Amino acid sequence: MRYLIAFLTCLIGVSLVGQDCEFNSINIEVVGSDAEIGWSITQYNGWALVSGALDSYENICFEDGCYPFNMCRSSCGDTKL
Repeated sequence: MRYLIAFLTCLIGVSLVGQDCEFNSINIEVVGSDAEIGWSITQYNGWALVSGALDSYENICFEDGCYPFNMCRSSCGDTKL
């Protein structure tokens, strides 16, 4: 897992992506040398709400609740880290 650091901050949401809402700041930073690392934030049923690679997303809205943060190699259907 070559020097991998992930930060997920401030996940207190109001409504789902794409609707009008008060945006909460979510900063995801993945640092490392493996370009095949992917991540996702999923719902209770396992469907991804947001996913990416070595990138950052900001101003994404979520309903109140807890959401798993997943990291994996290649596409997030393959190998979990």
